[in-house]
Amino acid sequence: MSSQTQKVQDALMQKGLPTTQSSADSNAVWLARDTINAYTDITKSMLSQYNVREFILGVYSLV
Repeated sequence: MSSQTQKVQDALMQKGLPTTQSSADSNAVWLARDTINAYTDITKSMLSQYNVREFILGVYSLV
């Protein structure tokens, strides 16, 4: 993951785009935790946001 993240970050900087990256989107808190824990410190330093949402089967809410 780190080399892919670094390549994207380098390409953004070369184009003069001072934007940040988000982690891969996850639909389970436990999966997000395991994924984030697997990132190297270098990869974590390039991420500005972690995207997580939890879906519980059989539970629906109407807004």
